[in-house]
Amino acid sequence: MISGRELVPSAGHVPFAVQRVAGGTDPTVAIQGELDLATAPAVSRCVESIVTQGPTRIVFDFTDVTFMDSSGISVLMRAKHSLPDDGQIVIRQPRSAVRRVLTITGVDEALLIDDESNNV
Repeated sequence: MISGRELVPSAGHVPFAVQRVAGGTDPTVAIQGELDLATAPAVSRCVESIVTQGPTRIVFDFTDVTFMDSSGISVLMRAKHSLPDDGQIVIRQPRSAVRRVLTITGVDEALLIDDESNNV
């Protein structure tokens, strides 16, 4: 079940979409395309709508994220700081280029990285 899908014109060749995927244990934000300065506000809006419901964990499905810059890192860290102290952000199945950004910036130490579907 999918709700809240938002399409954003992207400067890149890959279309961008963000949607909240309902029906799982944890709220999940599925992102397709590039998470950058142009698309980060749409992801932030999706996260804000989830945070108002008081979750302790948010899953970001990065299976189809092809690129992420510092704007994406900012969205993830704001999401982390909006949760309770013991709250968790899970990044599910990041591609190698995105995983590298998470590692280089040290963000991978603040978040949970799930390289396999549904393992965390």
